Amino acid sequence: MPKGPSEGHEAAKEAYKARRDARRRVPPVSWLMRTHMWRRVRPSQRRVLNAWEKIVLGFAAGWGGVMQLRHPLEEDTDSQVADASPEIDPDLPVQKIQFRVSMKLSEMIGIAVRNTVLSIFTLTLYRFWARTRVRRYIWSRISFLDEPLEYTGSSYELLLGFFQILLVLVIPLVGVSIWMQLFVEPDSPLSIPYGIAVYLGLGFLYGVARYRAQRFRLSRTLWRGIRFGLKGSWVSYGVRTLLFVYLTFATFLWAYPLQRFVLMRQMLRNMTLGDRQFQFEGDPTVLYPSFAVGWIASLMALLVAYVASAAILLELFGENLLFRQFPILEGSFSLTGEDFVTIAILTFLVTSVTGLVLAFTMSWYRAKELRYFASCLRLDGVRFKLRASGIAFLRLSVGNALIIIFTLGFGLPLAQMRTFKFVFKRLKAEGQIDVEAITQSDAPYPWVGEGLAEFFDIGAV
Repeated sequence: MPKGPSEGHEAAKEAYKARRDARRRVPPVSWLMRTHMWRRVRPSQRRVLNAWEKIVLGFAAGWGGVMQLRHPLEEDTDSQVADASPEIDPDLPVQKIQFRVSMKLSEMIGIAVRNTVLSIFTLTLYRFWARTRVRRYIWSRISFLDEPLEYTGSSYELLLGFFQILLVLVIPLVGVSIWMQLFVEPDSPLSIPYGIAVYLGLGFLYGVARYRAQRFRLSRTLWRGIRFGLKGSWVSYGVRTLLFVYLTFATFLWAYPLQRFVLMRQMLRNMTLGDRQFQFEGDPTVLYPSFAVGWIASLMALLVAYVASAAILLELFGENLLFRQFPILEGSFSLTGEDFVTIAILTFLVTSVTGLVLAFTMSWYRAKELRYFASCLRLDGVRFKLRASGIAFLRLSVGNALIIIFTLGFGLPLAQMRTFKFVFKRLKAEGQIDVEAITQSDAPYPWVGEGLAEFFDIGAV
């Protein structure tokens, strides 16, 4: 039976949408080759570009199994990221969720002072109780849908985690290191594999520490009596962290946005609230324009700082600068105490100005990263949005750095409070979710704290 005009029009619209979606899913290399510039390329050059395309896509496919970077046209079949949430009832009302933060500076100062005094008298052993106290305060002052968060972890769990890592990892590593120093010659064949194992092991363990620490914190976080959780493999996260550490250095930091995206995707996709699993969908290439601006501006700032320092030193010391730095070249010249003070002041000024420029340029990227990661996150029918500017992130970073420096580290809880307030005051959510239907989480429940994170001195709180 022939189609009517309306049916034919709808079929044409669907065909157009299918072709448009197919074009959007084409890999970046192929898409560039199909622009209007492609028609201007000679046939011989096209063959070369097609060969490069196969190499690039083959390289991406080879790394895809390790880093979970799939071809854009392939369907995601990972069981870890499958949507564990039930179908959303269309009759549910759309809710605008506002996160409320009620932390007070005076209360946190009191907690920080008490923690500082007790940590000094106990030779820092009280830090496990101090960390638990700070977490309970911050968690209880964050609420959404009129229900606050609750932290149920104990200081004894953190203490047991610390002793576990001390006995299982730190003491054996120190013993092996001492044995290598005392009984193995520097030119021994064992030195090279030992050094490689240490560097690879530290990179892997750093990723493991971050993942396991996040799993412990989420497992001790409750909302309406429902536990958060983190599924997935910490071994996989550790391997990807190790690979990206070296890839980032090898590419002069250009793999950093990809590293952040892949690791954040694995972390958030495996996060749960009760029996509901978070979803994270996005494209890492969105981050590269902001990163490119920050990277180029940072490079220019370093070059300007280097040239300015050299010009000022030449102006101060003239032609004798080389001989003053290397007295062996000219015996009568040497650096005086006044010269050392001048160089120290100059170094401080140049370092401070360069640091501020670098912080400003990269704050723009970090703000973009936070906004984009929030927009990629979803829970059932709820989507998230975060409003953060580069200037606001710069004020947060510089303020936290000054607090930590001028309090000799004892003001860290104040910096942590400012970070949580910065995020949750700007975070909003909107969508459909049936909170009454959420049941308890079946995510892993670790019985000891994040001892490995204590070893690396990492963690949000």
